[in-house]
Amino acid sequence: MIALASWLHAPLDFGEFRGDWECMQPQLTVLCLLLTACGSERISPVDSAEGDLLFRDDFSPTGALLVNRDQNGNLGVAVYDAIGSSTVAETASLRSLVDVYTVLHPDRPDVPEVLFALDHELLGESVLPAPHDEPSVPEVHTLSLQTFDTTVCHDVSAGSTVWHTRDCEYNSYTYLVQAFPYNSGWRSYGWNETSHAGYQQLEPTSCNSWSPTLPANSYQWVQWSGSCSNVFAGTWVSASYPGAIGVTSHWPETIVR
Repeated sequence: MIALASWLHAPLDFGEFRGDWECMQPQLTVLCLLLTACGSERISPVDSAEGDLLFRDDFSPTGALLVNRDQNGNLGVAVYDAIGSSTVAETASLRSLVDVYTVLHPDRPDVPEVLFALDHELLGESVLPAPHDEPSVPEVHTLSLQTFDTTVCHDVSAGSTVWHTRDCEYNSYTYLVQAFPYNSGWRSYGWNETSHAGYQQLEPTSCNSWSPTLPANSYQWVQWSGSCSNVFAGTWVSASYPGAIGVTSHWPETIVR
């Protein structure tokens, strides 16, 4: 199973894959059965040796705030909740972990001390500017694309920060969608309408190896730190299940008022 997990996370040759799709169907059926039998932990890299989970706050029965440090010392932040909830959208424009926690827990007067220390590190990171060429426009695949668009595929702002949409990708009956580019300090929404858990991951993973879990029927935003420049941010599920998956990249701009 270790070899199987390594194969799942390996970069894919899509040209070869598309050409051999018909002959690969029996093997993919067996793979799907193996993954089902083994349980969702096989596609939950957040629970594997991808560094250390520094902070976890289960703010609702379906949602959590996660802060992770990968094996190279780079921070990663994720907030997920069920599709249809408002918490992910409400926190997506906030750069400070303290502010995120306060929005998630408006009735709690005290913020965990660890978040202040993590904020100092996260907010001190330099952010690469966005390229000047035009972002791609997603194609229409299903009616639920409208929900994806109105929820995550748009600019968001809070205070002096505007998070601009750089790329939005959405598709159904597939196991991978990728947005490009992603740079350190940007954010990426992951979208999972399937009934199976997936995850988000950068390609290549050398700048930050954390792959946070994206639960079934949920969405989240993730921010990876490190030395990432012009990499892909992807949403993955283990097979082409019914339902759609999506991913975005958003870059921050500080507005001087």
